[in-house]
Amino acid sequence: MEDYGLQTAHHYAAYRPPLHEPILRHILPENKEFDHALDIGCGTGHSSHALSSFAKRVMGIEPFQTMLDKAIPTDKVSFHLVKSESLPFLQGSFDLITFAGSLHYAKSQALLGEIERLSRENGYVLAYDFDIQLQDYYQALNIQTPPSDYDHRVNFEGLHTEQLVLKKKGHGKLNFSLNSQELLHLILSVREIYEEIVKISSPFAIDSYTLSILKSQASQNEHRLNGQYFFSLYQVQ
Repeated sequence: MEDYGLQTAHHYAAYRPPLHEPILRHILPENKEFDHALDIGCGTGHSSHALSSFAKRVMGIEPFQTMLDKAIPTDKVSFHLVKSESLPFLQGSFDLITFAGSLHYAKSQALLGEIERLSRENGYVLAYDFDIQLQDYYQALNIQTPPSDYDHRVNFEGLHTEQLVLKKKGHGKLNFSLNSQELLHLILSVREIYEEIVKISSPFAIDSYTLSILKSQASQNEHRLNGQYFFSLYQVQ
């Protein structure tokens, strides 16, 4: 799994597109409130907080302390450092388990076995992710997009399961607005992109350099972005 540094955690915590809740609302069963949800690979907690609109209690787990240091717990949402595929929870603890852009890094037969152990009968397991189109901004910043094998569509295909049944799988379009400062955080939260821009500017000037270019690309300090989300929703037999 990819390691995350302080800079990545800072930009993740500062801004993520408010897309988790509308995506979840489209995918999850209508008018259903879950008892206990587990958000695996929760990062700085944005996806976990979105889950709190659908579950009475949410637990976010993350293997990197730098990310968890930026997560803010609430009465409904707690966060825990878990570095092992062996998850420290009792059998049948959760009726909803989610991977919000984290399954690409975590997918394994061992982890799937843990998901099956932790899931309640008739519970749900959801893997989802979104891909925002930023190529025009990368071009304006004069950087090349680093090659990547990251898979936004990843699910449990190829692994053996006797408990998870694929209920629905699909994708949808996204569009939203944000300002230049928010776009800066979105762009610099990708470690590979951050490293490419540092080569042009410096670690000390990267924010001001990036922000000045983004403002030149904005219409009244507003940017309209498009993208797609992808999901696979499973139910536990």
